[in-house]
Amino acid sequence: MTDHPTGHWPVEDIDIDGRHAADRAQGSLREEVGGMRVAGAVQARAALKTRAAPTGVPAAASSTVAREREREHTSVFGPDAVLTARLPLSDTGANTADPHLCDAYTGPIMAIADQTPVICSAGVASPCGLDLLGAAGVPVSREIRTYRTAEDFRRLVGDVIGNGERLLCQHVHDEDEVPVEACMVAPSLLRYLNNKANLPAIVGADGAPRRSSISPGDVAALGVDESWVLKVCSDDSSGGGYGVYVHQAGSAIARPSFVQPGAELIVEEYLDLVENWCVHFCVEAIGAPRLIGATEQLISDTGAYGGSRVGGTVLPPAAAELCQAVVERARELGFIGYCGVDTGLTSSGEVKVFDLNFRINASTPPLLVLNAIAASRGASWTGRGRWQTYRHSGSLPDLVTRLEAVYPDRALVPIASYDPAFAANGSGPSLLSALLLGDDEQDLRALTELPLPVDVGCSAANVSS
Repeated sequence: MTDHPTGHWPVEDIDIDGRHAADRAQGSLREEVGGMRVAGAVQARAALKTRAAPTGVPAAASSTVAREREREHTSVFGPDAVLTARLPLSDTGANTADPHLCDAYTGPIMAIADQTPVICSAGVASPCGLDLLGAAGVPVSREIRTYRTAEDFRRLVGDVIGNGERLLCQHVHDEDEVPVEACMVAPSLLRYLNNKANLPAIVGADGAPRRSSISPGDVAALGVDESWVLKVCSDDSSGGGYGVYVHQAGSAIARPSFVQPGAELIVEEYLDLVENWCVHFCVEAIGAPRLIGATEQLISDTGAYGGSRVGGTVLPPAAAELCQAVVERARELGFIGYCGVDTGLTSSGEVKVFDLNFRINASTPPLLVLNAIAASRGASWTGRGRWQTYRHSGSLPDLVTRLEAVYPDRALVPIASYDPAFAANGSGPSLLSALLLGDDEQDLRALTELPLPVDVGCSAANVSS
């Protein structure tokens, strides 16, 4: 993808109750934007049976086409694509029911959209938030269209249709919110690709964990002394650990919120993973899926996503080949966009795909940003990052001030923020998602151990470093 300009572009519909000027003046988490392995990884890699490594990931298009793209400032997803990551509220437990989080999820796309216009919450495009990105040199989309309410969002969707554009949705919406004709990728295809029931059909039986279907009434009878994973199979969008419950042998069985009457559930074998990756791809309008890289996922004992380690991840050829084949199948079915394939290496040396996320993943933007940092600092730089989200009950400027007092200059690269004062969800937390950046693993570990203020929460606080 082409480089972004620095700074931020004018934003539509951002004048909210005269708060623009009051939110602007804050200091910077600033300057430029530019694996750890658990025990047993080396032995597992040695046991891994690999086929011939691919000679390289096919280019998305010829250099001639790439030059034409840059000259014409055209989105890699096509000239009329508009990107949105708006997440509908869930009443099934497949994703969050928190409206603040639903709007906050629309923020990270701004940092990777390049020439693609984006539709996002005004809460993620606040003056303070955009100034943070600009001060850090994080580029944003060339065009940001904001909404505060569901009615605003529907109006913007109507504008897309009226302009002859198409929406590249990251999540499936009700027909009355986003009509089928507005979608670049058919909603039925997004549902199929993301429904956990279809994973073996897309991945292939050999690459998927063993699993079986159960009813909600069967959950109480599952073995307490065994480890297993329970998942809900739903056409609702999911992510962030919602819709997944990991039971550790010997612990009490908790009843997850998604175990509801009529829910379709599967119980999956517990994978003894020594490495756990999200493998990222970009499926463009022209050419084969492009492998972006892999990030190491931090997952709690209950299956909750707690951030990612970014940088230095070496993906085994067999894992890259398996994931490439998965995304190729989706491309053949008509998928375009970013996606992440959750993949692990077991202690016995097997590579398994245990989840599919045909959307921009949480660690996609920080991976791309770190790639840019590494390219600017030279081949000898071995920097590492950790992707995490900070939460504060006060204002976004207050949260920024608190974090500036903790971290040294340039250690925290902001990628997305959320200020509830600019959304229409009522009172709620301010959020900042950022890449905590160290020059090497030792430096990064020291940064993760810095104490945070008592009124600042962190998504990775309950996950071992």
